[in-house]
Amino acid sequence: MSDLGDRRACAAGEDDPGSGVEDRAGAVSVLATAYAPMLIWPVALTVALVGYWKRRAG
Repeated sequence: MSDLGDRRACAAGEDDPGSGVEDRAGAVSVLATAYAPMLIWPVALTVALVGYWKRRAG
């Protein structure tokens, strides 16, 4: 953890400044779930348009 995080934890009265590490995995999974559609929609749209084009051309 960074020095700033350690200082904040000490200022908040936490005994162990590194205790928030296990919460980070949950936050990463929530953010990945939230942003996955934004990253996947161009691929899905391309696949759909190519399939439509092939079906219309063939």
